[in-house]
Amino acid sequence: VESDYTLVYFHHGLNSSNKPNFRWLLSAYKEFDRKYKKNVKKVYIVHPTMFIRIAMGVLKPFISAKFGRKLSQVKQLGQLSGVLYLDQLAIPAPVSEYDKSIATSGGDRSKMGEGTQSKSVFHATLTKAIPDTQQFGVALVWLKEKSKGEDIPFVVRHCVEYIKANVIRVKGIFRRAAAASTVRETKQQFNLGKPVEFEDPHLPCVILKTFFRELPSPLLTYELYDEIMTVHDLPQRDRVSAVKKLVAALPSQNYVVLRYLIKFLVEVAGCSDENKMTA
Repeated sequence: VESDYTLVYFHHGLNSSNKPNFRWLLSAYKEFDRKYKKNVKKVYIVHPTMFIRIAMGVLKPFISAKFGRKLSQVKQLGQLSGVLYLDQLAIPAPVSEYDKSIATSGGDRSKMGEGTQSKSVFHATLTKAIPDTQQFGVALVWLKEKSKGEDIPFVVRHCVEYIKANVIRVKGIFRRAAAASTVRETKQQFNLGKPVEFEDPHLPCVILKTFFRELPSPLLTYELYDEIMTVHDLPQRDRVSAVKKLVAALPSQNYVVLRYLIKFLVEVAGCSDENKMTA
């Protein structure tokens, strides 16, 4: 895995006949190369049971705090809708049926003999609703819904318009970094729906890159990744048609945002004599 990815584990269906022991779980974790642990953005454990909570408690001393913060327990599939495209997940039929039965019982796992939902030993679960003002780490379709149909996410439009109006000619605008603390504070302001002012000319570029980096699913989607990586190997005459085919396969919201982004980047490249952004 060379790029960021999100892992979803459907726990329903585990029983005494197929349940791994703790030694196996620990050895499996240790087998993961460092890049797999580094590049994973989030691990969602769907329909956790007491076994999962006990397993986490046992494995906690062997798992880094940084990796532990990436783990979230998810009580129902609906809680993933704000961060992932559910229609793009290969959800097993038994898992979907089980989720429906939970919804029918009002989401109370104790009525089904499963025990009550509790907080993860690492951090709180996703039982709280995502704030309507949330901007980072949520799906494009979710942002469109919360912005009353606005196709371009607010963060993207705000950053692009600021860059075009104020700093598009600044040398190396997309190459320079901004203070990590400033980036965190700016993200928080966006997520809280507060006004954002850019004092550092490179900050809007960093925020724009951060927004796309933290999308639950990449703008070009995981599904098209393998095909995208093969375009460069095609003969020059076939590349344009291949790219058109890939773009046409994108979800509609991804396509709209990609078109907006590319149009902006063409303008940035048009000022390359001054900003030196040629690639």
